[in-house]
Amino acid sequence: MRREDGVAQEVAQGVERLDFLYGAAMISTGGMAYLTADQVAPNSTVANCPKPSRSFQSGGVDIANWREPACLWRSLRSIEVHALFNTVDDVAVMSPQDMAYWYSVDSGSGPVAPGATMPVTGLTSGRMMRREFVSLASVRNGSN
Repeated sequence: MRREDGVAQEVAQGVERLDFLYGAAMISTGGMAYLTADQVAPNSTVANCPKPSRSFQSGGVDIANWREPACLWRSLRSIEVHALFNTVDDVAVMSPQDMAYWYSVDSGSGPVAPGATMPVTGLTSGRMMRREFVSLASVRNGSN
């Protein structure tokens, strides 16, 4: 749904979940870590964050050792978008194998049929087919 000037408008049907993972360049490991938004700030350490730009070095701040809170946001290189879609309406004749799905954000070892309610949302699972779509967007994030 979207709301403009107090008027609600349906944008898409069947979007059951939408999750974002942020690809941060970790200085400590030299690799990328895909983190949720809640994980970015706790991982913002001197060992992981890039140095602030030279223009930040006013007032005698030692940029080699100082990092602002949540500094790891400056090292984002990509955003991984995960969307779980369902068929909206119940399908009358469907086997448990047809209802099985795998949403990679939740981990797991493979497709399974949903229980009575869906994880995270708590919605009734119904007799629907579900599929995940994933997209990776590159982010130009400064010169760090």
